Amino acid sequence: MNSADAINTVRLPPDALRSLAQVLNQRDALDELERKGRGHRVNQRYSIDPPKELSMDLQSDALARKAYQVFARDMSSQGVSLLHGVFVAPNTRCLLTIKTLDREPMQIPSLVRRCRLVGGRVHELGVKFDQPIDPRSFLELCEDDEVAIEKPKLDLIAVGELAKSIATACNEKKPIKDILAMIDQARGMVLKAA
Repeated sequence: MNSADAINTVRLPPDALRSLAQVLNQRDALDELERKGRGHRVNQRYSIDPPKELSMDLQSDALARKAYQVFARDMSSQGVSLLHGVFVAPNTRCLLTIKTLDREPMQIPSLVRRCRLVGGRVHELGVKFDQPIDPRSFLELCEDDEVAIEKPKLDLIAVGELAKSIATACNEKKPIKDILAMIDQARGMVLKAA
């Protein structure tokens, strides 16, 4: 399916999408600190800022094959975290089309392992590649990105609490201006530490 025909179900302005990804990345970093020493993550994960647009073809028994525009917020050699505007059942097969650094599209057969609502209509998909890939083929990395584990001077506990507040506000259907204000606050915390 042509990626130009892909359906964007997220429908967020770029700044809001970037802020949401940053909050989720900080929540993940906090979770990793809490799990430290338990060997949860085996492969280096690379945050993608701003989230990278790619195409995802879904195939399930319930749907005809459809292409969706999704946004990658982090990637490892084994999988990718995607932001998508609809629920996707775990164990759904998909074909990801990601552009390499040379702007060549590469198709990667994959499997949706998990799906969770992260706010409003936005879902985060945990997608596992059928075969390992080299993230450096798709992402421009600084030398520090390959060795850095955590960012300095960022209060992960405060960001985590703010992320929980944003999720609660979304679940309680609070006014969008209140939610966007909290996202802006989180973005400010992240930018201040960058």
